[in-house]
Amino acid sequence: MNVTTHRKEEKQGMANKATGKPDSEAKKAWMKQNTTVVTVKLMHKGDADIMAYLEDKSKATVIKQALRLLMEQEGFEYVPPEPEEDDEE
Repeated sequence: MNVTTHRKEEKQGMANKATGKPDSEAKKAWMKQNTTVVTVKLMHKGDADIMAYLEDKSKATVIKQALRLLMEQEGFEYVPPEPEEDDEE
C-alpha cells in the first residue's frame, strides 16, 4: 500500500497541484520562508493501522489535529516569540 505519492515536481515545490504549472519565484520564496516540511516514515507492518487510517484523509490535517490534541492534554501553551524591533536610527 502506498499512502503518499508525489510527482517529482511536487516534491521539489516546482508545480502547482491545482494547475500543474510551475510555481512563481515569489511563491517559491514565500513557501521557503513560511513553511517547514516534516517527513514521517511509516513501517508497512508495524504502522499498517496508521497507514490505513490516513489512506483517504488529508495527512497534514490529521497529524496537526492529533498533535494539537496531545498538546492540549499535556497542558502545552505556545508563547510566540517577541517580534524583533527594526533599528531605524
